[in-house]
Amino acid sequence: MPAPLSGSTSVSGRIGGRWTGHDIRAQFDGAALHGRVGGAFTGKDFRLQVSAGEVHGRLGGAVSGADVQVNIYQNELHGRIGGRTIGQDIHLTGTSEITGRLGGPVVGKDVQLHYSAGEALLTGRIGGSFDGKDVWLECPNLSPLLAGLLACVGYIVLGWNSRRSTSS
Repeated sequence: MPAPLSGSTSVSGRIGGRWTGHDIRAQFDGAALHGRVGGAFTGKDFRLQVSAGEVHGRLGGAVSGADVQVNIYQNELHGRIGGRTIGQDIHLTGTSEITGRLGGPVVGKDVQLHYSAGEALLTGRIGGSFDGKDVWLECPNLSPLLAGLLACVGYIVLGWNSRRSTSS
C-alpha cells in the first residue's frame, strides 16, 4: 500500500450545508490524523493513528464516542466506525472517483466523492438527494481514501447531533 499521507498537512472543510453542516479541521503530525468536527459545544474531537494498511482510533470521548478501525489495501478501504451493535460499516473504493457505502445495505448511505489531486480537493455527497449531505474538504497531501474516511467521520458526527437536537 502506498503511504496514506506524505509530510505534515492541514485539512479543512465542511460537511453539510451552511446552516446545518459542520466544519472539519484536522492536522497530520506524522503518525496521527487529529482534529475536530463541529464547533466548541456540539463538535467531537478525533484522533486516528495511521500506519501502513491500517487506520484506528477514536471519534469523540470515552462515553459518547466511537472506535474507528479500518484497513486500506491498494484502492480499497473497509472497516467499522463504532461498536458491534451500535456502529456502521464503511467500504470505499477508488482514487479520483471514490464510491462506496457507510452503514448497512438497508439503513446505510451511498458515498459519491470526487478527489481532484491538482486542487487537493474532495467534493461530493454522502447519502441521497433528499437526506444526504454535501462534502467539501481541502486536503493537501492526504490520500483520497483517507480523505473519504474523514468525510464519513464528519457525516457521522453530523448525524449524532441531528438526532440529539430532534429527540427533545
